[in-house]
Amino acid sequence: SIEDKSIPTFSRGELPHFAGINTFLKAPYVEDVRDVGKYDATVFGVPFDGGCTYRSGTRFGPQGIRRISALYTPYNYERGIDLREQMTLCDA
Repeated sequence: SIEDKSIPTFSRGELPHFAGINTFLKAPYVEDVRDVGKYDATVFGVPFDGGCTYRSGTRFGPQGIRRISALYTPYNYERGIDLREQMTLCDA
């Protein structure tokens, strides 16, 4: 807030969609795969270009999905459910 300096700009602890590394729905990034068992759900991006012959580029699919998902919020306005409150999610 401009008036009250004690309220932080990012009060929910979120980074803006253009900051930080691209993860699915801005979920925390888990570098060690053995730690994914601590979360309810994990998103794994598997870039694979071996199955296509003339239209390569599918290896950029996981990166594109992560990039576009940063624009969305995990809150569903129709149902009033915040995904972060219902489950723990990480990106590996």
